[in-house]
Amino acid sequence: MCGDPFDRLPTHQSSSVLAEQLDVYLSGDSDAEPLSLRNVPSYIPSTKDGFTVAEIAGIKKFVLRCKAYQKIFGVGRLQIGGRRTPADSGKPLAAQLDGILTSVSSDERTFFYGPTTMIPMTKAESKWLNDNAFDIGGVCLARSSSSREGDALLDRLRVQWTGITLEQLEDCAERTCRTRAVDSPPGVVVVAIGVHKVASVAECLKRGLINHLLCSTDLASELERLFNRKRTDPGPFSGAPTSATATPRISW
Repeated sequence: MCGDPFDRLPTHQSSSVLAEQLDVYLSGDSDAEPLSLRNVPSYIPSTKDGFTVAEIAGIKKFVLRCKAYQKIFGVGRLQIGGRRTPADSGKPLAAQLDGILTSVSSDERTFFYGPTTMIPMTKAESKWLNDNAFDIGGVCLARSSSSREGDALLDRLRVQWTGITLEQLEDCAERTCRTRAVDSPPGVVVVAIGVHKVASVAECLKRGLINHLLCSTDLASELERLFNRKRTDPGPFSGAPTSATATPRISW
């Protein structure tokens, strides 16, 4: 649900390649071509990154030439000269998803770092992100314990990010909880391996962003300790919000 980073990330690990491989595993050999965001940058640079307004507009126009991007995300987020172009045609697929398969950042480092994101950062900005923020599906959020001094940086990242939004993640999770039937859609499915992701997973659980969590045993044990809950206990996590989205199914 995002474009491709640049430079340091190996090509075979790009989001487009991984999505295509997953499509083959789930659908088998098929003549149908999956929607691909190949050649779409994960981020739109800003004037603070050394780009002119005209150059930024050119990058946005290039992204909008990608028909798959228009179908998946629409065009409302890419404004050129204060107007939205071309005109939206229906609700984007990202706003109608039955399920999202994703993961979270480690507790030591967020997804947003260095030249692979096309967003140059100072050492102070990178340190603040790694100490105070996390991401789910590329959506960067401040930890509940963080100060507000990084709000401007987070706002900048959200504006430049071309992938799925927090609102779309929340809507997908809520739609699943409203259905609550045997055949209800999966919602937001998070795969997390290793205890080094416990703080990020815990933040997502508290915010009701996870419907299904597939995690390793060591991570499950640490979540038990953190939420003071045993694996056999029914109901929501202690300390988590009481909304329907805070009662995920967990497998380890």
